[in-house]
This record gives sequence, C-alpha cells and structure tokens, in this order.
Amino acid sequence: YPVGRPGLPLFDSVLLTIWTLSNQESFRSIADRFGVGKGHAHRVFLSMCKKIHTKNHLYIKWPKGAKARETVIEFNTLRGENSFPNVFGCIDGTHIPIPGH
Repeated sequence: YPVGRPGLPLFDSVLLTIWTLSNQESFRSIADRFGVGKGHAHRVFLSMCKKIHTKNHLYIKWPKGAKARETVIEFNTLRGENSFPNVFGCIDGTHIPIPGH
C-alpha cells in the first residue's frame, strides 16, 4: 500500500472479507460500509482470500480410498433417485453474525 495510507485492522479485514463473500454487494457499497476506498476494499478482500487459501489444507479434508467410496454410497443413499453420481456430499449455508459498522 502507498505510504501514509492507514491499513485496515485485521478484525475489520476479516469482517470485510466475510461480508463480501456472503453478499451480492458492489465494492463501492462495501467500501462505504467499511469506511475505505473501493480499490482498498478490493485489495483487502483479495489479500485475505489468498491468506485463507494458504490455510485451506488445515480445514478441508477430502475422504480418500475406502472412506471416499463409503462416503459416496452414504450420500447417494440419502438422496436416492435424486442423487448426483460420485458426490461426497454438499455444503450448506452457515449464518455468521457480522457486527455493523
């Protein structure tokens, strides 16, 4: 970032990123919400996404081998005729409260 521009605190950077991922809002609106310029909001968002991506292996665990086959069978059994073949499962939405600014 250019010299003299105050950085966004980590807490606010995390909130901005979660907000951006969970809302269909323009960077102009997001920037206004968090009190930064839209270019700065975009840079913060990209930076945080990259940081999260470097840690994904700690939180996302894909089943392998026999466990993968067992998981596919269990998931297909739940969905019956409506099942997609060879699917491990699905991701549901999670509500995360975001403090207002």
